[in-house]
Amino acid sequence: MLGTFGIFEFRETSFVIKLSDRTLEIFWDNISEINVHKADIMTTDDIVMEIIYNDRVLRITEETEGWDEFTDQLEKKFPGIPGDWWQKVVHSAFATNFATIYRRTT
Repeated sequence: MLGTFGIFEFRETSFVIKLSDRTLEIFWDNISEINVHKADIMTTDDIVMEIIYNDRVLRITEETEGWDEFTDQLEKKFPGIPGDWWQKVVHSAFATNFATIYRRTT
């Protein structure tokens, strides 16, 4: 085990996320796509990440406990993720800025 941060537990081949109604284990190799975008929540924006795995979608936001460590782990596991994805999604205010930051090619 690599460590527990917020609602995430990181393992060599997977991560576990403890949601309010269930616990999921998602294997890194099963992730086929990662999308990010900004959601307008009236007075502020919220960064949303969609992790697509096994034809399912896990949505988390920047408010998710352990978000920073999770995004760090993603960038380690998927080195093809652009290093500037956060800046591209954040700017400009209230624009959706949808981007696919990872797509499995095989």
